[in-house]
Amino acid sequence: MGKELVSLKGTKEGLILAIAPKSDFAAVIAALEAKLMTAKDFWRGATVTINSIPAQWTDREREQLLALLEQFEMVLKVSFAPVQSQAHTAGVLPNNDWHRAGNNALIVKRNLRSGQRIVHDGSLVVVGDVNPGAELVATGDIIILGTLRGMAHAGSQGDVTAVVMALSLQPMQLRIANYISRAPDGPMETPAFPEVARISGDRIAVQEYSPLLLFN
Repeated sequence: MGKELVSLKGTKEGLILAIAPKSDFAAVIAALEAKLMTAKDFWRGATVTINSIPAQWTDREREQLLALLEQFEMVLKVSFAPVQSQAHTAGVLPNNDWHRAGNNALIVKRNLRSGQRIVHDGSLVVVGDVNPGAELVATGDIIILGTLRGMAHAGSQGDVTAVVMALSLQPMQLRIANYISRAPDGPMETPAFPEVARISGDRIAVQEYSPLLLFN
């Protein structure tokens, strides 16, 4: 028999989702949905780590995979291995596993609701809102083209130059490297403009967005 198309394996940290390389998207989605449907209540709340996705899948297909897992109320952890340098020697730009050339960024095009968690080795861009109870963790910057009301941790491995930017910055908790800032008690004012949080001195400071803040 050939290698299993898609598998979910339990570990101490949660589930590992493994997809056979060069697998057809439709076949994988059908197989995964059938597997999840056999024990819907069992998967609810489980943390699932996605280590790799076939390189030929489009961003839209990858988003559909995340959406399927979210339908079963699973907590997502995206933890892809770095792009191999062989891609450069072959004269081909790396374009697998949501990696982008240069800063290894992950782009997520969706709103994140309570209980959803995304962890990424690199910078993280969310096109949508991050609602209370949702959590973002990235070793690089976190950029949110929407409202941040959940928790964001940039520079999670100690990078004090990392920043968190949002069109509307209203986090329950904000972390950069080992620095932590919590929301004040009571209702928060809605910012009138995009803002950037970064380390300044010995604390996290929030400033009105300027492109220079992301590069200095």
